[in-house]
Amino acid sequence: GNSVKLDIVEDENRGTLLFEMVATDRPFIFDSISNLIYDSGYNLLQSNHPILWAKRDGRGRLQSITALDRKEQETTDYQAESFVRYELEPTANALPINQLKKRVRETLENIEVVVEHWRPMREKAVALREHYQNSPAPLKPRARRQITNFLGWISENNLTFIGYVKLNLVKRDGKPALQVVPQTRLGLKLESAPWEHIKDPAERQNTLENYLNSRRVLTITKSTDISPVRRFVPMDYIAIKDFDDKGNLIGEHRFFGLMTRAAYNSRALDIPLLADRIRAVMDMAHFPEGSHNAKMLLQILETFPRDELFQSSTKGLYKMSMGVLAIEEHNRVRVFSRADPFHRYYSILVYIPRENYSQQVRERIQNVVSTALNASSCEFNIFFTDSRMARLHLIARLQPESPLRVDSESLEALVAGITETVSYTHLRAHETSLHL
Repeated sequence: GNSVKLDIVEDENRGTLLFEMVATDRPFIFDSISNLIYDSGYNLLQSNHPILWAKRDGRGRLQSITALDRKEQETTDYQAESFVRYELEPTANALPINQLKKRVRETLENIEVVVEHWRPMREKAVALREHYQNSPAPLKPRARRQITNFLGWISENNLTFIGYVKLNLVKRDGKPALQVVPQTRLGLKLESAPWEHIKDPAERQNTLENYLNSRRVLTITKSTDISPVRRFVPMDYIAIKDFDDKGNLIGEHRFFGLMTRAAYNSRALDIPLLADRIRAVMDMAHFPEGSHNAKMLLQILETFPRDELFQSSTKGLYKMSMGVLAIEEHNRVRVFSRADPFHRYYSILVYIPRENYSQQVRERIQNVVSTALNASSCEFNIFFTDSRMARLHLIARLQPESPLRVDSESLEALVAGITETVSYTHLRAHETSLHL
C-alpha cells in the first residue's frame, strides 16, 4: 500500500499555500499531482520533488534517510519515497483545501491501482495480439494486421494503461447489448462506451447497433471520461471486436489509457497502424512513386493531426488529404469536417492562406463555428504547412442531444467571408452578412 503524509498550510502574509507530501515513490506521481493542482485552480509558484530512500519502523516513523546510487538501490532495504513540496497561489476558482486534499488522496489511490495492474494490462494486450494473430475467425487480412500491429505497438510503452475490461454481446429485452464480464477487469473500474452520453434511449440503442453492425473491428477514439491520473484529459478509448470461429460477433475488448508523448512525437510512418493507413491512402491515389503529387500527398498525411490519423477511416482520410492536395496549389480557403461516429463532437480542419491568418481571424472563425454548431466548447490547434497555408484544427464539442449536422460547404463560405473581411479594411460592411 501507499501511506501518505500530506500537509497544506496557508501563508497568510504571502497569500500562498505550502503543500508538503511524502508518499511511497510511484511512476507519474509528480505529473499527476502537478496537473491536479492546476486542474484544481492553483498556480504552481515553486516545486521541489526529490526522491529519497527511507527506513521506517513498524509504525511508519522515520528512522533513517539517505540518497543511493543505482547500484546501491538494487540491494537496499530502504524504500524510495517521493518528497513533494510546492508553493501554490490560489486563483479565483480554487478548490477549498479539504477538497484538494481529498483529490490528492484519491489520485494517489488511483496511481497505486494503475501501477499495480500495469504489467497484467500490458500482458493482456500481448495475449490478445496472439489471439487475433491466430484466431480462426474469418477476419480480413488488413483488419487482422492492423489489430495485431496496434496491440504490439501499445504494449511497447506507447500507452499508459489505465483500465481493461471484456464485454460479451447479449440480448436484453430482445435487443443487442454489450455486458461487462466483471472478473476480467484490470486497472481502474472503467467501462463507459462513447455512446452512453446519448440521453434518448432509442437513439442510444440505434448508435450502439450501428456500431455493432459496422465493419470496423478496431475503434480508437477519445473516451467521454477524463483520465484520473497523469494528465486530466479525455482518455484514449480502444475497443476491439471479438468474433467466434464462424465470424459472428460475440463481444469486445476495451482498453482505457493515455498515449504517451512518444506516440504523438514519433513519425507517423513509425507507428504500424498509421503507416498502414497512410500506405492504403497512397495506393488509392494511384500517383506514380516519386512523383511531385506522391511526395506532396505523403507530406500532407505525415503532418496530419495525429488524433485524426488514429480516428479517421482510410476513405475519410483519402477524401480529406486529396482535398488538401488540391488547395495546396490554389492558395484558397477550404474547410473539411469529420463527425465523431458517436455524436459528441465535430473535428474541423480549416485551411487558410498564411497571409490571411491572424489571431483575430482565428478567434472569429472559432466564434462562427461555435455559433453555427451550437457547440459547448471549441478547442483549437494551429499548424503552418510548408506551402503558405495555415491549418486551423477545431474540435467543436456538441451540446447533448444536439441535432445539428455539419455542412462543410456552408461553413467554408462563412470562413472565406471572415478571412476576406479581415484582409480588407471595410470590415463593418461585411460583418452584417456573416450573422447566422
